[in-house]
Amino acid sequence: MIWVVIAFVLGLVVGKAFWRAVSQVANTILGAIPTLRNLGFGDEDETISSVLGKLSQSGCVKCGLVCKVLDFLFMEEDHCIRAIEYDEGVKRRKKTN
Repeated sequence: MIWVVIAFVLGLVVGKAFWRAVSQVANTILGAIPTLRNLGFGDEDETISSVLGKLSQSGCVKCGLVCKVLDFLFMEEDHCIRAIEYDEGVKRRKKTN
């Protein structure tokens, strides 16, 4: 729990660059799990929000729900969609209906 508080305070002091670095490290760690690696996690240059945004656009309902939670936490509408880095990680096409 103390690590969450420390990360939050550091994030306030250092800002967006800090959170981006934390997300990239976490994405790399998540990539060690084979199931998540198959979903597109694991690229050290891509944020978790970017991966979730791509998965949400390709039709992953659970990923869309996680993105809604991140929208609330970051107080930013369409956070995951705005965070998509098309030049990093797995390239996904938008799901067509």
